[in-house]
Amino acid sequence: MNISQKIESIIRSPKQSILLILIVIVLTHLPTSFGSFIADDYMQWAMLEGSNELASLGFSKAGSDKALEDKLLDGFHFFDPDAGTNEAYRDYGNLPWWSSNNASMVPFRPLAALSHWIDYSLFGKALEFHRLHSLLYFLLLGVVVYSLYKKTSTKHTVAVLAVLLLVVDFSLTKSFNWVIARNSYMACAIGVLSISSYIRWRCHGRNLDLFLSLFLLGAAVLTAEAAISAIAYMGAYTLCMEERGSIIKKIPPLIPFVVLIVLWRVLYSSAGFGSNDIGQYVDPGRSPVAFLINFLEVFPLICISLITGVDSLVIMVHPEKRWIISVVGWGISLGCTFLIWPILKTNRSARFMFVGSIVAAIPGTALINGESRTVTFSSIGFFYLLALWLVTLYGNKSSFISRWGFRSIVSWHLVLPAILAVILTSNVSGFSQQSKQYESIPVDVKTSEYELVVVNDSSAMFYYLPFEWAFRGFKLPAKLNILTPGLNTVDITRESERLFTISTPAGMPINHKSNISSLSGDEPVFSAIYSGLFALGFFTTPEQSPDKGEVILNSDMKITIVEVNEIGPTKITIEFIGRTSPDKKVWQRFDWSEYKYKLMLPLSINETRRIVGPLDKI
Repeated sequence: MNISQKIESIIRSPKQSILLILIVIVLTHLPTSFGSFIADDYMQWAMLEGSNELASLGFSKAGSDKALEDKLLDGFHFFDPDAGTNEAYRDYGNLPWWSSNNASMVPFRPLAALSHWIDYSLFGKALEFHRLHSLLYFLLLGVVVYSLYKKTSTKHTVAVLAVLLLVVDFSLTKSFNWVIARNSYMACAIGVLSISSYIRWRCHGRNLDLFLSLFLLGAAVLTAEAAISAIAYMGAYTLCMEERGSIIKKIPPLIPFVVLIVLWRVLYSSAGFGSNDIGQYVDPGRSPVAFLINFLEVFPLICISLITGVDSLVIMVHPEKRWIISVVGWGISLGCTFLIWPILKTNRSARFMFVGSIVAAIPGTALINGESRTVTFSSIGFFYLLALWLVTLYGNKSSFISRWGFRSIVSWHLVLPAILAVILTSNVSGFSQQSKQYESIPVDVKTSEYELVVVNDSSAMFYYLPFEWAFRGFKLPAKLNILTPGLNTVDITRESERLFTISTPAGMPINHKSNISSLSGDEPVFSAIYSGLFALGFFTTPEQSPDKGEVILNSDMKITIVEVNEIGPTKITIEFIGRTSPDKKVWQRFDWSEYKYKLMLPLSINETRRIVGPLDKI
């Protein structure tokens, strides 16, 4: 028996195949002590564990004496005007002067927060144990999806292959390696259990299964809002798998679930949870028209991510060219639908998974880039269809096209992602997303004298800076002054002891849809720096545009907008109005040519310095 025949034998055996799935998950996602926490993880640590140092700087939600209930409510609290955190962060400076005064980002995910609270309570900051906990939910996802596939597929090999494709998918691996993103596959696992209970209810009519399905759906949405996508598969099952009744008669079984979600949404919004006035996420409950527009742009991006396995491609594209990716995405999606149409016409389970996957993608279009966390539920249907197609190709081994089509797709969607999963999870490459910004801070700086000025930022991730530095035990600046987004070349002139003028000849992009170009007008279609532009959508909106003459207070600065163009401000003045002289602050700039932060001396009066942007670097 050769290797190919041995693999076929294992896949055909239910006991051996489930063992194979578990082994593949463990081998590709086994945590190590390498790697690091990332961005949101640090914020969540402060919300769950607390930091007296952050609390002393005005970060009231970071108090260490909070009750467990408050910790779980704040586990995903980014900023909110009603809670005072927006104002507090703007006063400190990690929300910059161009951020929205009304920006709010407060998801309600208490079950996910509870899982992280357990981690910090038991394991502290030991990353490998956090990920080991995550691995349990990942294993659960593999098992429950396998069970769902077995219920709906007439071919066991399709079920096994589909699960293997799912668990090594690059998008899910990205979520696995980002600790706070655990909720995406945790909610998906619970959601799949809800779907399975729904199917049992529809098959056997037991009310216990109905109540269990409702309970699990409620638990899933308390883990991640995207879990409402589970209803997509429930509706698709009733529509495609149940023969009795017209379409209208198939609606009533879904009513209890729709009522549950509506009730959840009403309570969710009335309690002040959700997002508002930010560009990165469009809340469909608050902005339905904007959500519809976002759907037309983002839905094809999700489809491209699934079909190609390339995640969040759009963040590397120039803002004025992103529409091309969306149009191409619509074309590819429709073309792939045409290719599998013969299967959809003859296979009810394929129609079930297709409809479920398509509808499940809709909630994910609330995010502007269709990133990994938005495609988890859609992946369930997509990889089932892909596995079904692969099994069909494999069964036609006499065809040269079928043989090489099978090998190419398996290599791209299974073998390569599995290898990448091992590399990313084990972090054998040594890659770390920890900020190296602290490296240019003088080691002998005194906390009482320490206020930090960042002339140009590299990635719009400064919101997380105080949380990360507190987590890592670094000295925190008493104030943080972010002067510019840093994505274009700026000229800074010191007019007097406390007054500075900043000019941006090419304009200052302050939201994720702002145009961006070099001084000579070059606008590359693809560039890694556009990811920093996308990050601006975390606390600004495309509609946000400071007016000429507008005065903004931020940290201990008074910013006056002097000149603007269609991109944003081209000239501003910044006056330091706090007790500390600019000469007493620590000044820092980002050097795009060496790609690192560097210490710089404060400017002399009447001195002008040019800080070169990424598109103008030599």
